[in-house]
Amino acid sequence: VIGTSLLLTGCSCSKMEKDPFEKWNRAVYQVNKVADDVAIKPAAIAYKNVIPAPARNGVDNVFRNVGEIPTIANGLLQGKSKQSGTDMARLVINTTLGLAGLFDVATEMGLQHHKEDLGQTLMKYGYKNSAYVVLPILGPSTIRDSIGLMGDYYIVPPAHFRPKYRNIYYGTLLINTRAKLLGSQKLIDSAGVDEYVLVREAYLQNRYFVGISQDNP
Repeated sequence: VIGTSLLLTGCSCSKMEKDPFEKWNRAVYQVNKVADDVAIKPAAIAYKNVIPAPARNGVDNVFRNVGEIPTIANGLLQGKSKQSGTDMARLVINTTLGLAGLFDVATEMGLQHHKEDLGQTLMKYGYKNSAYVVLPILGPSTIRDSIGLMGDYYIVPPAHFRPKYRNIYYGTLLINTRAKLLGSQKLIDSAGVDEYVLVREAYLQNRYFVGISQDNP
């Protein structure tokens, strides 16, 4: 996606979504960048260096297993009953045979992983265009996808844990996600373009193609 955006950042035609909050977005982006440089990125590097790859894969599988819940719900809302059945089977199999999701047994059984969210569901029902917005810590989004993020958040069990355990869960999720993105920073740094624009276009391109897939399942 970033590679495609490098070709498009110079073209006004690539701006599929407007950025009316650019001044605010750039300010939040810089704050996020400082937070990343000072705390998040170092923690992600330490996590990657200390935790063995098999253990990191297990942690990642747990997070993906929890993510099956909003995927199932949004698949049903989008009328994807067959896909949702597969996703439900994945959740049951990985939660039981996969030991709470540590092992992705379902994929080994040939059950394909899908990713659906409420932002995609809103796209399905006509909310196509939405202003770009940068969220504190969470990064690139749109007004539509931010609404979807809140909806998806409340239907997963970790959102209802006691604050201490909820914070541990989402803090680990943040560090795990950042660790997987460590390699992308080199590409961004070597791009030779406005980093803010590159990240924005990469995000919007991705959501644009998600929208196309919604129209052409």
